[in-house]
Amino acid sequence: MSSFKENEIKYENETISSNINLIESENKELELPNCVTVLKSSITGATIYLIGTAHVSQISANDVEKVIDLIQPDAILIELCAQRESVLRISDDPELFANNNSNIDIKKEAFRILKESNNKMTDLFQLLLSSMLSSAAKQLQVVPGAEFRAAFRKSLEYRTKLYLIDRPVHITLKRTWAALTKLEKIRLLYYLIRSFSLNISSEDIEQIKGNNDLLTQMVQELSAIFPSLLTPLLHERDLYMTYQLRSIQAKKIVGVVGLGHVKGIQNNWFQNIDREALMRITANPQNQQQNIINLIKLLLLKYIVILFSILILMIVIIIYYFY
Repeated sequence: MSSFKENEIKYENETISSNINLIESENKELELPNCVTVLKSSITGATIYLIGTAHVSQISANDVEKVIDLIQPDAILIELCAQRESVLRISDDPELFANNNSNIDIKKEAFRILKESNNKMTDLFQLLLSSMLSSAAKQLQVVPGAEFRAAFRKSLEYRTKLYLIDRPVHITLKRTWAALTKLEKIRLLYYLIRSFSLNISSEDIEQIKGNNDLLTQMVQELSAIFPSLLTPLLHERDLYMTYQLRSIQAKKIVGVVGLGHVKGIQNNWFQNIDREALMRITANPQNQQQNIINLIKLLLLKYIVILFSILILMIVIIIYYFY
């Protein structure tokens, strides 16, 4: 039985040369779904069948099973990291998933994180994501990550190695926080706290049903408000996963990533990639924590000033009308 914990990959060189050939099409007799892109690595000689999925779609899970059955690969690579491997263990029952997450008082938990957590940014993002995905699961009747669990089950069935190829989430979020300007940090904290009370609209649900990648869609919408988010949350992860996909020693590989990452991986397939640079965190953790505390204080001060201004305005109105 293969282990899904084989996500630590050692490299002799941190930069990969770009001698890569892109395969435009594969044998039509395989009848691969349209969501599959076939790539070829001249570094390892591997043929990679890259499946672009929606993270809240049973159709995507079915496509993953079909492609693995057809290809019977030597390795399966999925868009998860060790910190998110629990996705592989949760139930596929949407009601159970939604009920387990609905027991959490989101706002209370958010303020607890702001007060006590040593990784405020990471924990807030994960809490927001959990809240939104549980809402999507309840309305769509599909538990997010079904395609990854399908790949996991197939890896056990065929005794195939399963690799987690996404960059560790704590590094992604720390690099995201470091990339934001001070004003963006204040606005983002406010946005995250406010978002805990938001529900996914029926229009959003219809878009998701249209086979979009929910997580990438969320990132792209956030980046319209916070432009600095797009590089660490999306583009850098495209580079990181491209590096991983090109480096696994195997003859036939099936890769499972969000639909929004496929184009980035294709565009980066010929590029030199410095994995070490993508893993580097330049900010001092203690300074980072103090900066977050200072930003929270500024945010609270902003609300106090607004409330005080409203109070003064009410007093002026009362004096004007009654005296």
